[in-house]
Amino acid sequence: MEEDDNENRQRWESRLVFILAAIGSAVGLGNVWRFPYLVTKYGGGTFLIPYTVCLVAIGMPILLMELALGQKFQGGDVEAFGKMNPRLRGIGMASIFSSMTIIAYYVVIIAWTVIYFFQSCYKLEWTTVADASAYFYNELLEHQDLASLSGNQNGSWKILMGLILTWCAIYFCIFKGVLSAGWVVKITMPLPVLILVILMIRSVMLDGAGDGINQYLGNWDMDYVEQKATNNIWADATGQVFFTLGVCMGVMTAYSSFNPTNQNIVVDEKFISLGDYTIAFLAGFTIYSILGNIVHDCKGTTVASVLEGLTICEIDCSTDSNCCNNLLLDPSALSDACESLYSKGGMGLAFQVFPYGLSTLPGKKFWCAIFFLMLFTLGVDSAFSLVEATTTVVGDSQVARRMNWSKSGIAMFVCILLFLIGTLFTTDTGYGWLDIVDYYVNSFCLLLVGFFECIATGWVYKYESQVDQVGWKSILIYNFGTMAAILLGCAIGFGLTEPTYNTKDEIVSWNSGAVDKDVAAATGCAIGFGIWLISIFAAYFTAEEPNYDPDRQSQSKLWAIMGWHGCDSLRVMVNRQNYPDWEPNSWSSELKALFSHTTMPVYFGLFIKYVDPLILFLMIVDTWRTRYYVPYGGYLDSQLAVGWCIFAIAIFLGILPVLCPVLMMGVDEANKFDGFDLAVYISSCCGHDLRTNEWLGFTKKDVDSAIDMQTIEGSGKAI
Repeated sequence: MEEDDNENRQRWESRLVFILAAIGSAVGLGNVWRFPYLVTKYGGGTFLIPYTVCLVAIGMPILLMELALGQKFQGGDVEAFGKMNPRLRGIGMASIFSSMTIIAYYVVIIAWTVIYFFQSCYKLEWTTVADASAYFYNELLEHQDLASLSGNQNGSWKILMGLILTWCAIYFCIFKGVLSAGWVVKITMPLPVLILVILMIRSVMLDGAGDGINQYLGNWDMDYVEQKATNNIWADATGQVFFTLGVCMGVMTAYSSFNPTNQNIVVDEKFISLGDYTIAFLAGFTIYSILGNIVHDCKGTTVASVLEGLTICEIDCSTDSNCCNNLLLDPSALSDACESLYSKGGMGLAFQVFPYGLSTLPGKKFWCAIFFLMLFTLGVDSAFSLVEATTTVVGDSQVARRMNWSKSGIAMFVCILLFLIGTLFTTDTGYGWLDIVDYYVNSFCLLLVGFFECIATGWVYKYESQVDQVGWKSILIYNFGTMAAILLGCAIGFGLTEPTYNTKDEIVSWNSGAVDKDVAAATGCAIGFGIWLISIFAAYFTAEEPNYDPDRQSQSKLWAIMGWHGCDSLRVMVNRQNYPDWEPNSWSSELKALFSHTTMPVYFGLFIKYVDPLILFLMIVDTWRTRYYVPYGGYLDSQLAVGWCIFAIAIFLGILPVLCPVLMMGVDEANKFDGFDLAVYISSCCGHDLRTNEWLGFTKKDVDSAIDMQTIEGSGKAI
């Protein structure tokens, strides 16, 4: 069964509400502080080149794929991939595990914005950058260094109260599924955009705003475009695309599953992508206009205490007590020290430097309050979308159907569970744990899920139609040959090199191995490409002739072996909405698809099957290699083991249904399944049939999903 056009399934109130919800999920806190910071870090406007390329080549195809899968199969990640093949349900499990891990710490950051909002209404504690830093680290976080084991695991009651309040808000946003979420996004999506526009208009009128904007976009240093050991511009651009666009977290698949099957998601995907890009771009103007004003005032000051409050005196001399006075005597040094404020990013930007900048404006409490209200609404939108994705996947799963779980019960359980996990990040060392978990989820888990999704859609889905055309031997040779080419090419390309360090033990290049990095890369590519060509020839000459078309042309045989048949199945669903007679791989149809903004073009399949999985795999291996030589963040190996365990769990969840697909099946599907299942085999060896286990719900009848049942119980019809 490929399509499940369930009349009882919940529906978005309108297409506009769906787009608002999807944009709200994509746009989050990272758009406000991380995107502008990366722009400055990598040569100003130069960063827009790799970011735009990664958005178009990686982010948008995967987003379109997820939207198409959710709409076609009318289910969350687990069931969408499970309807492709029952052994692929682990991809959805891995994506939901990653999103649950993210939400556990992400809500803690939202809780910080709650505390800052109420503090803004009472008394500002950030009238200098030094005061802002002290308030953030000492009073709010009660921060202790995790790497030095200096903490005693005391918690911050302020953060805990903010966490409880935030989770209550999230639960009431999603406890009725899209029925409640659709109403909420009408407020939480337009409101932060309106506030952002107001802040931008006010900030660009400040003295020094032009210099800040020039710092943001005025520099175009093309040397940054080349990825180097000390320059991870492409990796950071891809990570930013994944995190802010919301792909590989189960959100977009879940959201699109509540669309009718005839909705054109190609146009929706463009609105979502461009909306996310535009808001991040506008946030940069706001942030750097304020920073430009701070730097302008810094350069014009004649008071040493002001420089001390900005915490810039130690830039040039950390031991001289008269450093601030010395800076006042040297205009060039003062200018450089003041401009170092532009390099602030992440938490330092959102919770220290920017609040200080707002505190210098007339009506400072108002500006601070609406800024943190904006952060809260941006964060909550993304947060409840991640929770909704989790509850949708669980509610749609065959396990939930067997156990007859309710939607509201699932939502309550997920919220309580993630709240309890999130309390870890409210301790005095919680900031360090947050940093570790955030890094490993975004640098490994999300890229792994994206890789799995591309493999499933491009290589596994519609595999049987390829076998039907050329035989299983030909497809097996080509698929395993391609896999061997990638693995061996990477092993040679990365394995022949070793890092070159500078005096600070930082990696500056990869030229200390048997050969330098360029020779290693060329060798790996040549060997991998050679193996791939051999697999193509071998697959071609072992292909069988089908009885129904013995005289087919040679290019048809190659297409049967190398084509993206699963992607074409999605393209047929979407493109025939506007062109009922559309057929893949015909000149007239493909020209229509290529030049129409409402259709999926042929290169969608090329990216999903070949380009994106290769790029994602290379990024995972490259990051793994770097962390093998230089552990992340200076943390202890025992602490970083938490991050590696999270990555290992994601791999395990992705593989589990491959070996034990019955565990994730419904009763009828499990009874009809005649393939190998490790769990069934082990239970049969013990004299027990797993498919009759009452505790696992296999003795019950299949029912509608918790998502569909809620609609039936609430209104008696689809919304």
